[in-house]
Amino acid sequence: MKKIDEILKQNPAFKTLLKGEGNIIVNDLNDEALLVTSAFLTLQKDIIVIKPNQYEANLLYQQISLINEKDSLFFPVDESYRIEALASSPELLGQRIDALYQLTTDQPKILITHGQALVRYLPSRQLFLDNCLNLKTGFAKTFDQGWLYISTASRSAVLFF
Repeated sequence: MKKIDEILKQNPAFKTLLKGEGNIIVNDLNDEALLVTSAFLTLQKDIIVIKPNQYEANLLYQQISLINEKDSLFFPVDESYRIEALASSPELLGQRIDALYQLTTDQPKILITHGQALVRYLPSRQLFLDNCLNLKTGFAKTFDQGWLYISTASRSAVLFF
């Protein structure tokens, strides 16, 4: 990694990215992932990458997560409101919730998303945290349609309706 770091310090695109000024043209997905991840590791602050669509954002996320999985987040949104209204994906919802939760920590992250996600309504940080459940062993919570219990013996969560 030291050799890669030495090479990147001489790279004009890397220098431009660190300054946060100017334009960078990258023709290869691997090069883009390496530049973004290296800048993140050097600066140690949040980086947001916005791609034109979910497909390109996912491809970049896959490459970056190979290099630095623990600090990379993907925030996907269905690109059509009609599709989301008819058949929203629980996997995408899970990824969005995980990304939002990870962003509430004080650790810097690389967030990869796309244009459609920018126009989506999101709760404030405090509202999101106020509505999170901190699950612990022996935890029980009553809901309108049932209740949730975390068992110590079976190490599982059970939702009763």
